[in-house]
Amino acid sequence: EQERVPWFFAVTLATTYAQVFLWVHGFLRHVPAPETYACLAILAHCLGDSDAHVVAMACKAVSSYDDPKSAELLASKLTHPDFNVRVAALEGLGHRKAASAETIAMMSALARTDPSTSVRYAAGTQVAAIDEDAAQALVEGMLADPTEYVRCGGVEVLAKSKDVAVPIRLAVPNAAEYYYQ
Repeated sequence: EQERVPWFFAVTLATTYAQVFLWVHGFLRHVPAPETYACLAILAHCLGDSDAHVVAMACKAVSSYDDPKSAELLASKLTHPDFNVRVAALEGLGHRKAASAETIAMMSALARTDPSTSVRYAAGTQVAAIDEDAAQALVEGMLADPTEYVRCGGVEVLAKSKDVAVPIRLAVPNAAEYYYQ
């Protein structure tokens, strides 16, 4: 009987690996690196969890994988109802620095219109990490935001600009500027 245990374990492990392989190819529809089969499949499942804290942590974990599917998985959470999940997805996309034009447009829209201050700040600063030109288009709106936190994000985005006039704009305080208040 003791000889059956290793065989049972090996068959169970092989069957589980095959199921995960088929699920990844069938559900995610891509060919990830072999070492990420089980991990991305589990994380993709966690992204659909009903607990927002689990989804936010899954977003942070997905951003650490160097896989093309990770940016898609993160972008799918930009519309999540919980602001912590949206912030985690934005930070993950900024960390990956790999977002399509459609994703950058979604991030820019969040920077302008999201009801959460944290999401507006994260969206603006993470767009700057991916596409500086798109971020510079957000600066004036961020500087005009009623919350100090988002205005500070606008200054942060402005400071990362390669425009030669920006250091002068930041160094010489102007009472008319929103961030000077």
